Amino acid sequence: MMENSFDIVVIVDLKTNLYKYASPSHSRILGLSAQDLLGTCWLDHIHPDDIDYVADQVRLGLTAGNNSAVYRHLNKQGDYVWLHTIGSIITETEYHGDLLLVSRNIQQLKYIEEQLQESEEKYRLITDNSQDLILLLDPISLTCTFASPSISRFLGYQENEILGTSFLQHVHPLDLENVIIATRRFTFKSQDNVMQYRLLRKDGSYLWAESVGKMFRSKEGKWNLLLSTRDISKRKQAEQALLANELLLRENEKELKYQLDHVNYLINNMHEIFATYDHNQRITFVNRGHENPLGYEPEELMGRPVLSLVADSEKEKISTMINARLHTAG
Repeated sequence: MMENSFDIVVIVDLKTNLYKYASPSHSRILGLSAQDLLGTCWLDHIHPDDIDYVADQVRLGLTAGNNSAVYRHLNKQGDYVWLHTIGSIITETEYHGDLLLVSRNIQQLKYIEEQLQESEEKYRLITDNSQDLILLLDPISLTCTFASPSISRFLGYQENEILGTSFLQHVHPLDLENVIIATRRFTFKSQDNVMQYRLLRKDGSYLWAESVGKMFRSKEGKWNLLLSTRDISKRKQAEQALLANELLLRENEKELKYQLDHVNYLINNMHEIFATYDHNQRITFVNRGHENPLGYEPEELMGRPVLSLVADSEKEKISTMINARLHTAG
């Protein structure tokens, strides 16, 4: 999944700013392999004019728990590519305390902004061939004023079916509040922003979408809200499957702990002697039920040969039995 991802995923050591992990998608998107990046400082790959801004966003993210930033990243050819990055602190796994960065190439979005201000013909050429869904909205009413031809592939509509409709009528009811807040944030903040939500398809089904939003002014002086949207349904399905597996694992761990505690209780409260031993026939565990019949504390028996507790007349028989069990156990 990582190899075919549209996203770039990295893990950075917060103390040293060195790369600890880089997804295979780096090679396809930036031309940089994991070997090119691991052990290097991630800030060294950022455009010098963007380093202070990115560092500030990281500091803000440490306080808030997560944050996003738009900046230029160096590729293999020595050129800079515009990325939109979401960062958060990892709280679990071996990377606990490290910085997780998920980045998206928005070079095309930047080109579209420039072309919108320069040439309607160039703009049309770019949007017609874009893999992303490009929407233009009125920033006040959120009415759709433009939709790229990819609207048919994304939602099943023709362009003229979308124009003049409210963007919000295509949003899942449970996501409406967050989308309204996000679009207002797009309107009043100069930096690019991102939102994830569900979009209604013409056939009545929903797909998970991720939109990067940006305000820009056309050459006529009119403000527009530009949304570059990508289908992230497969990513969401993978995230949900991972979450379900984690929940199942935790439930299984709880059940296993309960069963082990129960077995441990039974073993330690039985009147018989229960012991385990290793391949050298030395005792590794003894239950407390042995104290009265033998008079030993468990600690006194740990590591002792099993046969040291067996009567001489029984040692050969017990030794044969133990060897047979050890052989069967492998």
